Amino acid sequence: MDRRILALCAIAVTCLALNYCLACTEQQAIGPEQHYLLVQGGNSSNIFLIESQLSFGTYDRDISNPFADKSCPKKGDPAVIIQGTLRSDYEEDLVIALSANLYDFEGQQVGRVAVPSSAKPWFVVLGVPEGSIEPFRVYIDYDGTDIARYELFLYGSPAKWAPP
Repeated sequence: MDRRILALCAIAVTCLALNYCLACTEQQAIGPEQHYLLVQGGNSSNIFLIESQLSFGTYDRDISNPFADKSCPKKGDPAVIIQGTLRSDYEEDLVIALSANLYDFEGQQVGRVAVPSSAKPWFVVLGVPEGSIEPFRVYIDYDGTDIARYELFLYGSPAKWAPP
């Protein structure tokens, strides 16, 4: 009798754990599928998103931005980190300004890009030689809001030189 009760308890705990894990999976942020990135404003580019994933971390240094309307992240502040791989299908060497948006489960935009390695912290500047495959990492200031999805885009059109 005691073994049956233990077995039933074990089955019940396993079912509860499985349901909890499935619920957690449904709440994970959904990123974009493979596609050509859009330039802010809607124009298409020849920069192809191969893959990306979202994770949580912290800033490893203070971010400063003289143009910021809010305080900037400090070392140790929470961050959403989107990393992945892009491919340039352009026939020349270019520079891109990569940025991202996060959205909560109500469709509201949350967070703001604040990249530690850029003179303009609201985007990542990447050199993309003709036909190259390039890794990227975008940091977004995180306030603890649940994230439903994210999107990646180019802050401006690809160019021969870095943005001013």
